[in-house]
Amino acid sequence: MRPILLLQEQNLSKMPGYQVFQDTTSRSRSCIGVPEELSFVHLENYSSADTSSGLLRTEGDDIMVISAYMDSKHQKVDDQLIRSIEYAKEERLKCLICCDSNAWSTVWGSTRSNNRESLILDMLIEYDLTIANIGTSPTFVRTNVESIIDLTIVSNGLDTDDGLNIVDWKVEDADLHSDHRLITFRIDKKTVKMDPKLTRDIRTANWHKFRLLLKDKLSFSSKLLDHHRFRKRKQTSHQLHY
Repeated sequence: MRPILLLQEQNLSKMPGYQVFQDTTSRSRSCIGVPEELSFVHLENYSSADTSSGLLRTEGDDIMVISAYMDSKHQKVDDQLIRSIEYAKEERLKCLICCDSNAWSTVWGSTRSNNRESLILDMLIEYDLTIANIGTSPTFVRTNVESIIDLTIVSNGLDTDDGLNIVDWKVEDADLHSDHRLITFRIDKKTVKMDPKLTRDIRTANWHKFRLLLKDKLSFSSKLLDHHRFRKRKQTSHQLHY
């Protein structure tokens, strides 16, 4: 099956065998390309030049799919991106966001953080999202500059059943004549159509792998918690000041 394409800063209007969804009222910097054989509904009321949103129809649950460009000059997340995420939460939809965030953070593998880090971390905390990026391979490569600014973000589903599991996430080495590298991954089918009768046999568990995964998750959660505590202290400080 051909892949779904989530593009940013693209120059694409037509592609053989694909339906192309993007804002047509202005210069679009986000786009979703969907193979013609798949069922997809473009949510125009939740889209803009920098956010393209739609529903991927599956045999199980619908998935909110979002391609987003986050302008480095804007210290604010696009309103339509937030509206799309809120709609997914309200409708208990699994959510997938692929974005050019222009944000650096040690949380997702960068060597340092910039002032846009808090935009992403605040969004993750507020809407129970998590970053699916794996490793420290740069997603943006230009002469003397490498960074990890292209993020794959999914619904966490810790307290609900709307979590989305990403597998085989990888930064490819293919030359696309772009300073952004191709990112590929698959959606675990078990997150699309769950069998309520599934059980776990802990006798056959890979405990070594479990401990490694748990360590990574706890490290990520600890960094988010530290950011959340800092934000709370900052809010309290502002309240006392005023």
